Amino acid sequence: MKRIAILGSTGSIGQSTLSICESYPDRFFSVVTMAAGSNMEAAFAQCQRWKPKVMSVAAEADASMLRERLERAGLEEIEGRSWFRRHGESGHTSGSRFRGERDRWSGGP
Repeated sequence: MKRIAILGSTGSIGQSTLSICESYPDRFFSVVTMAAGSNMEAAFAQCQRWKPKVMSVAAEADASMLRERLERAGLEEIEGRSWFRRHGESGHTSGSRFRGERDRWSGGP
């Protein structure tokens, strides 16, 4: 079993990658983590199809909505969370946080 993470899962490259995973069921791909921007309809459909352990989305409001939809669909084992974190009062968004890990590229806490 090859466990993979799909970053940008709702975009064209992410969707193409998932299509390849579907095309080769004999390779036993397991999508364990996905990250999406703001297309919550596609993110929800991907959660239903692939049942990743974590679906990370860009905005906290979208993550909350996705969590609620997943719970209503009986998919509460999927963790929906936001991957952006805000810095200061300016509203500037920088760095990413994925499952609570420190962003190694931005140097953020």
